[in-house]
Amino acid sequence: MNPLAVNHDNEFVNPQAAKNMRSACKALGVDLSVVRSKKDVATSIVRSNTKASVPLGLAEMARGFCRQCAYGYHSAVYIEAEKHGVPLILWGTSAAESTEKVRRKALQGMLKSRWNKLADVNFYKTEYFSFMQRLEFPVSGNPLFGRAEPKLKNPAIQEVSVFDYLPWERQKLKETIQRELGWEKPVGHVTTWRSDCTLHQVVNFFFVKTVGCTQDCMGYCNMINAGQMTRDEALGQEEQAILQPWQEVEKFLREQIGLSSGELERINAMQKASPLPGV
Repeated sequence: MNPLAVNHDNEFVNPQAAKNMRSACKALGVDLSVVRSKKDVATSIVRSNTKASVPLGLAEMARGFCRQCAYGYHSAVYIEAEKHGVPLILWGTSAAESTEKVRRKALQGMLKSRWNKLADVNFYKTEYFSFMQRLEFPVSGNPLFGRAEPKLKNPAIQEVSVFDYLPWERQKLKETIQRELGWEKPVGHVTTWRSDCTLHQVVNFFFVKTVGCTQDCMGYCNMINAGQMTRDEALGQEEQAILQPWQEVEKFLREQIGLSSGELERINAMQKASPLPGV
């Protein structure tokens, strides 16, 4: 077999994560294809969607940073598979890491109706840049208009989720890639998990201010229940993560996202009015 590793560069990749991918592929003798927008559409989507979320509150902020990736990483993989005639796609996600259902339930009742965004020009900018993303990375058989994740329509390509068939052993996986592939945790991160995107710590901050725990905490619960993590280890990581100061988040939102001073003042007022709940 001739494997090809594919990475969707969402324009917020942690430099250490990029280094980890390159060194891992070099050690394994595997080609790496990095797919990135030539027009920086991911950054534009994040900026406009974040600006549209600010007037709607912290819960909308908590879920407003990841829209570009939902389409981006699927489309990157499908396009590269068709381009190179790859017959089999291997996905590395696992049920133990999933936070989607719990995340939706945690924010339930706090989210504003989408109708509230219709008077905000940033809502339309988000839709425009999302359309531009689909134009730049079209997936065969999928419509250019819409909000859904792309689906694989090519019958010559099959998809398999590896950990539907092999046991997902968290500690063993981490120790193996660190030992054999030189994988390193980014500086300043509490955990190696989801440390590839610089947006993730910002998402965690707004989850803490909204529901009292990080988004990661919801995954920790899955891992504890699956016997992949101890309760003490999870609590230790969570207690460190919730200490992230507003000043760091504010700097990121200003310099990397491009929020205005007025928008930052508004967010600061909201998060001050929502003190950190006990954990």
